[in-house]
Amino acid sequence: MCKKNLGGILFSSGYFGVDLFFMISGFIIVYSTKNNNSIFSFSVKRLFKIYPVYLFCLALHIAVVYPYVSMEIIKSLFFLQINYNNNAPFYGYSTIYPAWTLTYEFIFYIFFLIGLKISHRYRTLVTSVIMLFVYAYLHIKYNGCLTLNPNHGLNFTVTNRLQGLIKNMASPLMIEFILGMITCEIFMRTRANNKILISICSIMFYSSLCIFFYYVFFVQIGGLGILRMGFPCFLILFSSVILEKVNEVK
Repeated sequence: MCKKNLGGILFSSGYFGVDLFFMISGFIIVYSTKNNNSIFSFSVKRLFKIYPVYLFCLALHIAVVYPYVSMEIIKSLFFLQINYNNNAPFYGYSTIYPAWTLTYEFIFYIFFLIGLKISHRYRTLVTSVIMLFVYAYLHIKYNGCLTLNPNHGLNFTVTNRLQGLIKNMASPLMIEFILGMITCEIFMRTRANNKILISICSIMFYSSLCIFFYYVFFVQIGGLGILRMGFPCFLILFSSVILEKVNEVK
């Protein structure tokens, strides 16, 4: 019995990697553009960092699993999830299951491009305001209320493929990109060798680790989002990067 449950015990909370991935992505995008406001450069770098490897994996998947081209494959080529009338935030996943997260990733890139175009200096602020406005407007329009639970999608039936992207844009998971961007802004403005910050961040880091393991092994709250595993993930990311900056620990 123990052997059968070992995988579940060790990896059942592995979904937290999605929350952490989105936050780290927000952090890196802001940091990588601190000295570069080129829209073209940003677009090309993002495209070539993800798409070639993704196409290779998709082609390999088609060769092994799908010996023919289907509508699911075509959707996956454009990072569209398979069924937007299915449960949020996965919406039927993608042909390659983990690739459903890339839909949110590319939507974040689009939002960030708009923010970068409007103001390089205030790109985080502008992007965050736009994303929060879209999230709030769509939820109030279709649901009549706001929620931070990513499993609660917008209440309308998708009749064409592009409509589904509206559900992606309104997902509370998009807020995690904002948390990553804010963390980066604080990181870039933090001075090294600050003894007070070293103490604060050390306490925060080890406390967040305790909260994380408590959630994983005892609470087992399950699911994605800032109200679940996203919360301890944010604490770990924030405290660890600031601790690295103030304590000069690599």
